[in-house]
Amino acid sequence: MAGVLKWVALGLGVGVAASVIGSGVYLWTPAKPDFDGEAARVAATAYDARIIRDAYGVPHIYGARNADVAFGIAYAHSEDDWFHMEQVLMQNRGRLSEINGQASVQSDYLMHALGNIEHVAANYETGVSEPARAVRRRMQRAQSLVRGQSRDRL
Repeated sequence: MAGVLKWVALGLGVGVAASVIGSGVYLWTPAKPDFDGEAARVAATAYDARIIRDAYGVPHIYGARNADVAFGIAYAHSEDDWFHMEQVLMQNRGRLSEINGQASVQSDYLMHALGNIEHVAANYETGVSEPARAVRRRMQRAQSLVRGQSRDRL
């Protein structure tokens, strides 16, 4: 009986220690910066896209430059399917469990274990062409603008 009590006490001690460490890590982790909707609006002023939706809601995007049209496409896509865009983005960053909780921890672990995040960070500037990076910047600005305008809805 004394041996069983010893194991129970050891288990409780480990549990308390893990709780204290976990709480410390949680409290030590800095809060994410707040989203700056005004900065998103300012960045979006570089583009002049017109989005006209037909009777079926299909967006038709017009702009003087390719950059304007690319921005408009990303804006319309963000309006129409923000939920899935956010899911894919967070999954690729290994942070899907921040949205979906425990159900996505394995996905996050896999992304980190494979080293995808570190690989992209190390090779993005040299491995991705400037035109492709420019398209990504346009998409990011459009997505930020939609998020800023629709914060309560998203």
